[in-house]
Amino acid sequence: MNLLPDDIIREHIIPYTYTPLSREQLADIQSYGRDYNELTNYYFPQYNDIVLLNDLEQFVNNHQYIFHNYSRVCRKTNRFFNKKHTNTTNKCRLVWGEFTPRERAHFFNVFILVNEPGE
Repeated sequence: MNLLPDDIIREHIIPYTYTPLSREQLADIQSYGRDYNELTNYYFPQYNDIVLLNDLEQFVNNHQYIFHNYSRVCRKTNRFFNKKHTNTTNKCRLVWGEFTPRERAHFFNVFILVNEPGE
């Protein structure tokens, strides 16, 4: 940045460093971490990341109606599902990050609450 003129830095770069996130974006960030922790607490003691990735893929393919923007989610997640050299846990995190808080809640309803023991 030392090579850039001061007016470029001041007028075009610095404003982006101070742009606050919307409430929706902040809620999404908080939801991601909290929900992913709950997800791993459920899946990893009895299953593994491959089972989780398969469930995420099944959810994306069979529950298109829930997605705010299905084509966005499908386009991005299919790229993750098909990458051979990406760690499975990273794929799960990337796919989970593409879901909105509402979509994450629906995943919980379909794959976790329905499958609770004793029901």
